[in-house]
Amino acid sequence: MPSQRAAKLVAQLESVTGIQARIDIVANDFDSTKNKYAAIDAWTLGELLGIEFETVGDEGRTYWGYRAKLEDCGEQFPFAENVELLERFS
Repeated sequence: MPSQRAAKLVAQLESVTGIQARIDIVANDFDSTKNKYAAIDAWTLGELLGIEFETVGDEGRTYWGYRAKLEDCGEQFPFAENVELLERFS
């Protein structure tokens, strides 16, 4: 269940029409280092920014993502290759 803060931020983004406008708002927030939209879980934020997690690929395969706990991924450092993408936000 999202926090009240996250729910308020989701409602604010939902009130903005246009995916690019939402992307710009979130990008400006991260560039400012305020990172208030980091309170929204990645799945929900992705959907608000136009990512379709359940789309059909060219060969008829379904491309999808699912929610999982990092500690259940079977690796000591899952997704470590993407750490440099997050370094500027810390």
